[in-house]
Amino acid sequence: MPTLLKRIRRRQVDCPICRRDALDVTPRGYHGLVVSCPRCGSYRIMREVLGTVRMLDVDKRLAALEKAKRLASAPVWPTISRGCLAVVVAVGLVTAM
Repeated sequence: MPTLLKRIRRRQVDCPICRRDALDVTPRGYHGLVVSCPRCGSYRIMREVLGTVRMLDVDKRLAALEKAKRLASAPVWPTISRGCLAVVVAVGLVTAM
């Protein structure tokens, strides 16, 4: 098995965005969550905003993911960070972070 695969957790989780079955592919030591979802795609959520993302309704979670996708450049996976949530706040989708 390649070294990288040994360092990645692989377990079933609920996608934090759509709540469907997904795979946690977070590398050990990463400060956040890395998800591979058949519906939402592969993306990362920084630890500092993970709790906030989980509390949002689906439209707000999708808006944050879409912002992360627009900011990402290949081959980097989209990352939901404070900046993505700040945009959602700025357009009035979230009242506070």
